[in-house]
Amino acid sequence: MPRAEAWPRPALYDSVFAPVDSLPVRILANASAPVSVEHKGANIWLTAAYPRLDASIRYTIEPSSPSTLPAQMKEAMRRMSTSVANASFDIQEKDNPAGWHLSLCHTMQQSPTPVWFFASNPRNLISGAIYLERLPASAPRDSVAPVVEALLRDLVVALDSLQ
Repeated sequence: MPRAEAWPRPALYDSVFAPVDSLPVRILANASAPVSVEHKGANIWLTAAYPRLDASIRYTIEPSSPSTLPAQMKEAMRRMSTSVANASFDIQEKDNPAGWHLSLCHTMQQSPTPVWFFASNPRNLISGAIYLERLPASAPRDSVAPVVEALLRDLVVALDSLQ
């Protein structure tokens, strides 16, 4: 029997990807998601917006080196733990074909940032999260799961495409 109240299934974006211009790295983004790039000093902020889903994937690209990477990762992890206090994460790590080390951190608890990610190579650190822009406090996990899964699919394509 259907629930008396249910969240409608969102209309998902097509699985078509294109490279993002004006970046020091090669990364693909969903071709239907408007992308903005903002330069903040040495860092670059990249946002792939998904207006139909009230969500976005936000990236910070920072120059790095083997000597600065540990401190940068520590700061990125601090930001994650501050944003999702007391959440437990499923962490998946792998290396992509271009030599980037990738980490995906996914919480099953309700959070406006249910997925955090980190990608590093000897010259760059990319960190960020999937943001659910208007997550109602009452939204059950299974109601927002299709949005998180759709954005996670696009994020995996983006991270695997890094060069």
